[in-house]
Amino acid sequence: MYSVINHSLLALLTAFAIAAALGLMTIPLLQKLTQGQTASSEGPKPHTGKKGTSTIGGIIMMSAIILSTLFWARGSYTFVLTALLMSMLFGLVGFVDDFIKVNRNQSKGLNAWQKIVIHSILALGFAFWFYRMEDVGPFVWNGSLNIGGLYIPFAVLVIVATVNSVNLTDGIDGLAGSVTSVYTLFMGLLLCITVVAAPATADPQELLDRSALGAFSMAVSGACIGFLLFNMHPSRVSMGDTGSHIIGGAIAAIALMSGTALLLPLMCVCFAASSVSVILQIATNHLRNGKRLFRMAPIYHHFQMKGVPEAKIISIYSIITLVSSAAALLIYWVLQ
Repeated sequence: MYSVINHSLLALLTAFAIAAALGLMTIPLLQKLTQGQTASSEGPKPHTGKKGTSTIGGIIMMSAIILSTLFWARGSYTFVLTALLMSMLFGLVGFVDDFIKVNRNQSKGLNAWQKIVIHSILALGFAFWFYRMEDVGPFVWNGSLNIGGLYIPFAVLVIVATVNSVNLTDGIDGLAGSVTSVYTLFMGLLLCITVVAAPATADPQELLDRSALGAFSMAVSGACIGFLLFNMHPSRVSMGDTGSHIIGGAIAAIALMSGTALLLPLMCVCFAASSVSVILQIATNHLRNGKRLFRMAPIYHHFQMKGVPEAKIISIYSIITLVSSAAALLIYWVLQ
């Protein structure tokens, strides 16, 4: 069983190496093909300097995740292929959004309603699939909690909320990738440890599924770290909606298939903060006659406009994610 940990660590290192190599080879090509991203006129002043940064860098991450996962995820491909498919389909939505922006040389792609409809349709399909999978329960803590058919709307909510929260957090160089790399590293370790520490009476197929999902999670972490070599400030490439949708789909898949979705708001509290801050900003703007709660939402832009450096915001977000993930895993073990 200790080969499970080895395979997962190798998945992380392989994805890192592939992302780093592809970044070196493809960023110049992406710069020519996309002609750089168009900075939004609604963003904070520091973002005006990001105009011309190569975009659609998420394809680098997706390539690294696919190749590393398929090579190192051994014994069970049902979970792996489902997770990869979920990441790719949501990534395709993001790619379409990025393509529209680049093709029309504007900062707007798909509108909010178009995105939410497409997200909901995809989420509903995967929710039904997860519900029918034998090894996936609503919340897997020794199979003690089952909500029956209510799992489907619950899963839809988790998927849509996660993908959009990650997308909202991708507004500072390296922010979304840093937070994701910490979360997926913790989840990869958790899945490996639960397989290694499993009792002799444990279902072999469930162990194979968790092992494969652990390798996928580690591959996502490695791909994000490799991508950060080019995405940290000053960024040479942006993951775009392609990348944020890919990792959003991956995070949702890992949480649902590992049965840790209830821990997701705690482990990914920084992603949740992006969505909550936007909701609060809109609500207070309407209820207080235009007087907003934050200088700008998502909340990291509020700190950015108050003069907090991007590097410090990323460091704080990463540390918070590390601490909250550790706390969540402690809760998980207590409940076991």
